[in-house]
Amino acid sequence: MPIPFSDNPAFAAAWATWETFRAELKPKGKYALTPTTRSAQLARCQREGPGKSIAVIRKSIEQGWRGLFWEGTKEATPDTPKVVREVWDVPPPEVPT
Repeated sequence: MPIPFSDNPAFAAAWATWETFRAELKPKGKYALTPTTRSAQLARCQREGPGKSIAVIRKSIEQGWRGLFWEGTKEATPDTPKVVREVWDVPPPEVPT
């Protein structure tokens, strides 16, 4: 499956980091994404949208998890602390006027 949100560099960077993280887990390479798992995770990202997908990927990496856990993860909002957004180099979401 192609990577969704190809026009979203933040999602592309988060997904690349996720694949790298999985490949780095010890023993090295044992937890690399299989093609089936990769397709399933990308399909879920497509359904959930880029904002939530990025938040889930980042939380999973921060926690050292081998999977993406969607429940209880919220995407960044204007109320998300600035420090959190800066750590991941994500601009604050646009607020409709």
